[in-house]
Amino acid sequence: LGGVAGVVLCVVLLGAPSATNTALLDSMMGDIAAQDASRRGEVRTGLYYGLHLIMGRVGRGVAIAAAFALLDRIGFRPNLANAPAAVSAFKLIYVGAPVVLQLAIAYLTWTFPAPDPTVPGVRRQAQPDGAAA
Repeated sequence: LGGVAGVVLCVVLLGAPSATNTALLDSMMGDIAAQDASRRGEVRTGLYYGLHLIMGRVGRGVAIAAAFALLDRIGFRPNLANAPAAVSAFKLIYVGAPVVLQLAIAYLTWTFPAPDPTVPGVRRQAQPDGAAA
């Protein structure tokens, strides 16, 4: 598969886990904020979502800086002929690293504790018929 169809397929396949991560992390943040509010007696949802947004931006910045630093270190040069070892290292950085990180995210998400249905704000979701508790 090449050309436009290949690019579209890659974008969809790369975008799906990213979109899923965003949706799951946002919903997990709501559960965390609700549990924190029930423990502390104060609502700090804004703080949690602010930290979530900042860490997302910091994480992307660090990932980009690390990738470029690694590319420089392995001797990869864009728009030039590169040694096979540099091309292989490029593939590991841009394909291997995201796969490993996605697997780690999947594990953390899978093992994230289910929300406590006794926590206010989570009760309505826990009712089988969706009715408010």
